[in-house]
Amino acid sequence: MPSMYVNVPKLETQKRDQLVEKLYEAATTVLKVPHIYTFVNEYETVYENGKPWAAPNMNVINLEAGPMPAEKIEVIAGHMADAVKTVLGEGQGTTLVYHANALDHIAINGKLIKK
Repeated sequence: MPSMYVNVPKLETQKRDQLVEKLYEAATTVLKVPHIYTFVNEYETVYENGKPWAAPNMNVINLEAGPMPAEKIEVIAGHMADAVKTVLGEGQGTTLVYHANALDHIAINGKLIKK
């Protein structure tokens, strides 16, 4: 099942929950799977160019899933960028790193998806 790792500065619980819900909705515009797991990594301090960043405005999302055409990845990326802006404001940027994993490299509960 696809997994998202969302890297953000500390957020209020309500904002974090809203962000994850919107990112899930963005991912499901393309990914048609029964489950998408989201792990939120919140940081006390974010650094820019080696210095503490007082007002971070960039989020990084790593998405682990199966192979997908670049055009579809760009659709997900656009929807995710919109979701972040909706929840955290227009000044927020988003970097999506899509990790396309061959289905013979993904095992769920000890079994490869495809041999």
